[in-house]
Amino acid sequence: MKDLKPYIEAYISNWRYINGYEDYKWYAIKHFQDTYFVNDLPFGTRIKQSFSKHVNLLDTRRYFPLGVLADVYSSKPKLTEEMITALFDETKPLKDRVVTYMEEFDNTMNQMAEEGFSDWYGRTNLQSFQDAHAISVYLSMRYPRRYYIYKYGIFRDFSNIVGYEIQHSDKVDRYIEFNQLCDVVKKSLLAEIPFISFYDSWLKAHEFDDGNYNLLTQDFIYAVAKYLNHGAYVKTDKKKPIEIDTIQIEAHEFPSIEAKIPKKFNGVKDIDYEEKDRLFRGLGLLGEQWAIIYEQERLKELGITFKVRHSSVCDGDGIGYDILSVEEDGVTPRYIEVKTTTGGVKQPFYYTDNELQFSEQQREHYYVYRVFNFKSATKQADVLIIHGSLKELNGKPISYMVSVKG
Repeated sequence: MKDLKPYIEAYISNWRYINGYEDYKWYAIKHFQDTYFVNDLPFGTRIKQSFSKHVNLLDTRRYFPLGVLADVYSSKPKLTEEMITALFDETKPLKDRVVTYMEEFDNTMNQMAEEGFSDWYGRTNLQSFQDAHAISVYLSMRYPRRYYIYKYGIFRDFSNIVGYEIQHSDKVDRYIEFNQLCDVVKKSLLAEIPFISFYDSWLKAHEFDDGNYNLLTQDFIYAVAKYLNHGAYVKTDKKKPIEIDTIQIEAHEFPSIEAKIPKKFNGVKDIDYEEKDRLFRGLGLLGEQWAIIYEQERLKELGITFKVRHSSVCDGDGIGYDILSVEEDGVTPRYIEVKTTTGGVKQPFYYTDNELQFSEQQREHYYVYRVFNFKSATKQADVLIIHGSLKELNGKPISYMVSVKG
C-alpha cells in the first residue's frame, strides 16, 4: 500500500469542506446511542426511532434495508428481535453472526411470503437488502468504537487509489477485511497529533463520541474515494445536487446560441400552452434552487461567509438576473442568471431584453449558469458557467412586441 501521508494531508486541508457534507454520520450515530437504550419503549419503536437519522445510509430510492426490516418486524416481531439481538451479541465471531443473520432473515421473508404477507405471495425475487453494508451500519451505530461503516464500492475505489490489493471475494469476508484495513489506516491518521487535537475539540463542541476514531477513519477512506480524486460531489441530502460537472468559459468564446426556428409553418393541434408554461416555470425554479446550493458550496469551499440571495424570488422577476452571490474576494458581486433544461448542453435557451441590458451593464460580473441534464427526482445536473455579456452569445430574436394604435 502507498504512503498515506499525501492523502491524509489533503483530507485534513479539506476537512471542513468534506465534513460539511458528511457530518450527518456523527449525528446519526449520536441519535442512535441516545435512543436505542431507552428500554421502556417496544423493540420495534426503538429500532425505528434510533435509526431515523440515517439520512441515506440505509434507505434510498432503490435500496431500503430499514424499510424491509420494519416490514418483517410488523409480521414477526419476536423473531426479528431475536435476529437483531443475536447480530449484536459480541460473544460470538463476527462472520458467524453476519452469515446467520442474513440466512435467517431471508428464511423469514420466504416464510412470510408463503403466509401471504402483503404482495409477497408467490414471488421469487424478494430482496431483503440485509447485505454487508446494511449490517455494517447496524453494528457501527450499536458499537461505534468497534466497527466501521462499509461499502464495497468505497473499499474497492480506495484500494485502487492507494495500491491495496483486496484479498477476499466472499462478500462477508470482504467486509471483515475492510474492518482490518481500517485498523491499519487509523494508525496513520492518529499520527497527525495537531489534527487529532482539533478533531477532539470538534467532537466535544458537538457532544459527539468517536472515542476510538473509527468514524473518522471511515470518513477518511470515503473522502479519498469520493472527494479527493475527481470532481464529483457526492451528496447526502436529496435536496442537494449530485455529480456536478462544471465547465467555465468566457462568453465571447462560446459559439452562437441559436433558437431552432421551424422552416415550415404547419399547425400543431391540442397543445396545452398554460400547462406547458407552468412546467417550464417549475423547472426554472428548481434549476435556480439547484444553482443556489451550487453557489453556497462554491463559497463554502473558498471559506467565504455570504448568504446567497435568490433575487428573482426576493426582489421580483425581471431585474435581469436570478441570484446574487460574490466573487472569490468575498466582496465583488456576482450576478447569476440561471437557464435550466432537462436536455443536453446544446439545447438553445432564451433570454429577455432586461437580462440582455443588465448583462451589458455588468458584463464583468455577469454569469449564465446553464444547468443541463437536470433530473428533478434526484436534483442531479451538470452546469456550464458562461461569463460575460449575453450580447456576446450572438442570440437571435425569435419574437416581437407590437403595439397596435387605435
